[in-house]
Amino acid sequence: MEEFGDSGSLIRPLSLGSARGRKRAREVALVGFSFLALVGTVAFVVLSGSQPHGSVHSQEIVELLGERQDLIRSRLQFQKDVQQVGSVLMKGLRDSELPMVSGNRHSRIFHRITKHRTVLDSDNSSAGNETTPLSCEDLLQEDEDSCDSYGNFHSADENRRRRAVIAHAEVNKARAYRASQEASESSASAHVSASIAAKHAVAARLAAEDAEKSYETIAARTSPSPDEQSLLRTAGQQASSAKTAYSKARSAATEAEASAALAERQSIAAEVAAQIADAAFNTSEEDLTIQDVLLQARTVQTEADKADSARRTASDAAAHAALMQEMAETAADGAASAQTAAGAFVGYQDARAVRTLSPDLLRWMQSSDGLDWLDSCAGWQWLSTKEGAGWLGAYDGSHWLQTPHGARFLQSQEAGSPGVGPAAGCRAAPRPQRWAVGPGGVAYARRAASASPRVAEGLPT
Repeated sequence: MEEFGDSGSLIRPLSLGSARGRKRAREVALVGFSFLALVGTVAFVVLSGSQPHGSVHSQEIVELLGERQDLIRSRLQFQKDVQQVGSVLMKGLRDSELPMVSGNRHSRIFHRITKHRTVLDSDNSSAGNETTPLSCEDLLQEDEDSCDSYGNFHSADENRRRRAVIAHAEVNKARAYRASQEASESSASAHVSASIAAKHAVAARLAAEDAEKSYETIAARTSPSPDEQSLLRTAGQQASSAKTAYSKARSAATEAEASAALAERQSIAAEVAAQIADAAFNTSEEDLTIQDVLLQARTVQTEADKADSARRTASDAAAHAALMQEMAETAADGAASAQTAAGAFVGYQDARAVRTLSPDLLRWMQSSDGLDWLDSCAGWQWLSTKEGAGWLGAYDGSHWLQTPHGARFLQSQEAGSPGVGPAAGCRAAPRPQRWAVGPGGVAYARRAASASPRVAEGLPT
């Protein structure tokens, strides 16, 4: 009969002979119909108790068969989902330099049947985050017990051989359980990374929108002069950089979400495999034949391998989600830098516009005549010009916006009602631009909230 996997079998083949030959034939038949044999064994363990094999009701076997088929269909669906989601993973994911999601740091104690030993399984093992396999030498008890060159256990005593198979299956059950736990941790970590990446993408989008508004504000004020056109081109480049950064952040967030979905599916697959491994083996049934024990032990090892494979895939997906989180954060930082640069250009344009005003004019605007003029139709129209917008962003303009006249001006900008104005003649005049909701107005609101108005360069305080 086929041996256990790469770790080496603890089961020696049955020797030929009339009686053992019949057992071998029965064993081969059980392998051919392993699915039905497993269902019968599970039905016996769960439903029969101490009853003979023939006493299991047929209806209960049918129910168990249906449950097993449901599990198989679920696993097939998992594999299809993994193939679809896995297409978004970057090439060379397994070679990523990011640290993998660490396993469970709490040590677990597993009881091995042979020699009644207790083995402490921790993360300090040579396998890193896998259960240490049971070696053939651990099972040697009597002089007639031996291990061959392949690591297979040999004994003339069938009971000792049964115990060796059972001990090997118990280790595999523990391995499947631990793989399920670590896959669940990887899934949770991937979802956290995906959530953070999504927040960075939102921040990048807001920064890109703000940078675009700053560019539009500069474009509305720019004159045909070479200096103004150069400033406009630079602001446009910053707005474009912010858009590109947002696109990168959004893509990274999408990949992080796909990786989290993959990790979650692998976590479920590992959990299903661990449950099947646990249900497929029951060491309390002393009347099971050695062939029954062999079949169950092989099923346990197969499910443990599946759980361990799902654990590795979930860990890779969690590492990729963490990488995408970092990429989204970097992109969001780039968008924020572009947003700051574009806003600074608006402030630079404001300050340069204020410097074009003569000191006498600035002093006159602070007088009663100047304040009356600002509250007139002509004054409101001037506030819509490049110089007027720059004055509003400077120290004196910020103070004027806090007066009842300035508050009325801001209210008219937000409401946009042509019936609101300092004079009836303004109703037919062109309305001022919506300064309050543009970058200049937003910057003013921030300065007012922090009680630290910006003093424009060259403007007397």
